[in-house]
Amino acid sequence: MKEKRDMSTMMKDVGKHGRAAARSMADLTRTVLMSGVGVAGLALDEAKAFLDKLVERGEIAEKDARKLMADLTQRSKDQAEQALADTERQVMDALGHLGVPTKNDVAELNAKMSLLATKLDELIASRAAKTAAPAPQTVIPPQAPEAPAASPPPATPGEG
Repeated sequence: MKEKRDMSTMMKDVGKHGRAAARSMADLTRTVLMSGVGVAGLALDEAKAFLDKLVERGEIAEKDARKLMADLTQRSKDQAEQALADTERQVMDALGHLGVPTKNDVAELNAKMSLLATKLDELIASRAAKTAAPAPQTVIPPQAPEAPAASPPPATPGEG
C-alpha cells in the first residue's frame, strides 16, 4: 500500500536528490580536472626530458630549449585556467537547470527576509502600542444653564 505524501515532503525529496546530484557532479568534475592536471604534468615532464635529450645531442641550443619549455608551461597554464572556467560555467548551468539556488540567490533571499522581518517587527510594535495605551479621552461634563442673577429681596416697611 502506497503512502500518501504531501507536497512539502515531495519538495524535500526533490531538494535532497538535487543536492546529491550536484555533489556527484562536483566530485566527477573534480576527478576529471585532477586527471587533466596529472596528464598535463606528465606531458610537461616528457617534453622537458625530450628537450634535454635534444640539447645533449646538440640538435637544439639550451637557450631555445628553455624558451620552448617556458612556452609549453605557459600554454599549459592558460589551457588549465580556460578548462576550469569552462567547467565552472557548465556546472553553474547544470545546477541552474536542476533548480539549485546560487550563492547570490541565497544572499538576495536573506536580504529580503531581513527586510520583511524588520517591517513585521515594526508593524507588531505599532499595533501593540495602539492597543496597549488607547489615547486618553477628556470628558467635559455638560454645564447647567446659568440662573438669572438674584435680585436683592424687597425692602420691608419699617426698615430703614
